Order: sequence, then structure tokens, then C-alpha cells
Amino acid sequence: MQEALDRLVRAGVPGAVAYSRLAGRASGIGDRRSGAPARVGDRFRIGSNTKPFVAAVVLQLVAEGRLALNDAVTFAPAPGITVRHLLQHTSGLAEYSNDPRLLAPYTTDPDHHWEPRDLLALVNGAETATPGTKFAYANTNYILLGLVIEAVTGNSAAEEVHRRLIEPLRLTGTSFPVRGAAIPGRHLRGHLTNLPTSYGVPDGILDFTDLSPSIGWTAGGMVSTVTDLARFHRALLTGRVLSPELGRAMIAEVGSSGYGLGLRRIIRPGITGWGHDGRFPGYLSIVVTSDDGVRQAVVALNTDRVLSPEAEAATGDVLEAAFSAVPAPAQPQDNDTPKQSHTRQ
Repeated sequence: MQEALDRLVRAGVPGAVAYSRLAGRASGIGDRRSGAPARVGDRFRIGSNTKPFVAAVVLQLVAEGRLALNDAVTFAPAPGITVRHLLQHTSGLAEYSNDPRLLAPYTTDPDHHWEPRDLLALVNGAETATPGTKFAYANTNYILLGLVIEAVTGNSAAEEVHRRLIEPLRLTGTSFPVRGAAIPGRHLRGHLTNLPTSYGVPDGILDFTDLSPSIGWTAGGMVSTVTDLARFHRALLTGRVLSPELGRAMIAEVGSSGYGLGLRRIIRPGITGWGHDGRFPGYLSIVVTSDDGVRQAVVALNTDRVLSPEAEAATGDVLEAAFSAVPAPAQPQDNDTPKQSHTRQ
């Protein structure tokens, strides 16, 4: 795993962190301004890895009888959309993050705050398909689910994620910021890479860490660490978060999409499991866990793109090496502390 991480950095990624059930590893630079190396415990913006957290809260509300999967979402920007459609990306709604107006304010104000309903206004009710007829991944769906959580509970979606998941699972490096551009605590600084010369950065790399998480909110605004993501996904797949019935529903694929209710089937060489990937400007992360929770791989990069075929291959090798590491049977399956932690530049 370490060798593959080092190859990933040599291929152009500023820094990379990975976690398996046996160890955490890191390589490269976490902060290009100070030269500080990437470390296993560094926080990072997890992008769409926020979605499994939000889906878990929604399914807990279903278990409590406060919501049903087939309930119509009356305030959705188009008629006929249910909670199930939003969870499995079959609402037919367009993608709000494709609108160039989303990032326009941040050229001058990294703290600019988007209200969730203003994000929905970017799609203006546009549909790509009739609800329930076609899988089409769209962050818009999970912005609506955040509003569903708030309508049902009377609390903010961030509060519900914290109370139901972050606190009971002891995810000490995980947070759900809503305002403010900075990431608290020790963290990987995020970068836009391979930029054209018109951006005015000689090496083509622009630090883009300080950015309001409101552009992602319940679709992608959370912050976490590789070890916390592993702990959460293991709890999710081993019955500590949802009932067996709802757990099975979460991993029931929609047709050939590979997507369930907040998790996707991930099949790569040497890997078969459930998880998600996440992108946020400056960050990329991938989580995959075997159905029984024994095998896991989590990788986080402080760039939002894989730069080259070499980097793509190295990322796959990191995932495969991490996923192949299995604890001995006598080792507690909930041990989330890496035995070793090495960093190289």
C-alpha cells in the first residue's frame, strides 16, 4: 500500500492517505504552503461520501415510522418524486452543480453561503426523466433529502447527522460544517491541479481549501478522516446503524446502476464491496467495504482529479492493497486504530 501511495504522488497527486483494517499510510504533501507532510489522521472534505450519512439518517426516520420510502416530497421542484426516488437517484431531476453560477461567487468571497433552496433554484425544476423510470446521479436529490430531514425532525440536517451518527459512533474527526470556509484542526489542504496558464499559477496547482461547504450541504459538505469513514461504513454494513431489513434495502441495486439507497456497488480488480466516492473542489475520496465489514479500503487525495493513467493505476493499486489486508480472527472487528502510521514525501 505504501509503495502504491508513493507512486501515486510521483504521478502528480500532491498528497494521499489510505486506510486498511490493518494500518494507515500516507505519502506526499498535506500543506504545500508549509511543506507539512500528509498524515493518516488528517481531515479532508469528503464530498459525496456525505450521502451515505444522510441516507442513514433518512432510513432511521423510516424505521421510526416518521417517514416512508414511498412518501411524496411535496416541496420537490417537480411532481411525483418520492423519498425512495431521491435516495436512489431516480427522481429525474437535473444536476444543480453543473450550473456555472454555483462557483461564480467564490472568485471574490470564499465564505459565500448558499441556502439549500437557492441550490435547488439552479435547476429551476428541470427534469431529465419521469420520476422512477431512470437512474441519473444528481446531487440535487440529496439537497432535497436534507430538507426532508429538517421538515420531519424540526432540527437542522447537520444536527441530526451529528446526534444520530457522529456522536454515537465516536467519529471524532468528522464534522458537518454549514458555514465558514476553513476546515478546523489538522487537515489536508485541497488543490485544483493541472490548471492552464490562464489561472496564473506557474505549476498549474491552485490551493482551493478555503471554500464554503454550503455548495454541497447534504449532498457533499461534510469533513472526515480515513479512519472515521472506515468506522462509519463498517457500522453501516454490520447492523449497528440500521435494522437488517433497512440495511438490505440500502444495498438493493437499482437495475444495472449499481446504486442502492445511498451506497453503490464497487467492483474493481481484487475488490467487491459497497461504498461511495466523493469529490469536492480540491479533494477526492473513495470508500469500499466488503458485505461482512471485514475488508475495507479508504483513500483520500488532496486533489479532485486523477491526473494521469499512472495515477489512475496507482489509485487502484492502493485500493486493492488496502482491501486485501484482513485482520486475524482474534482481532476485534471494531478496532479502528491503525497499528502503524508512516508518512513519506
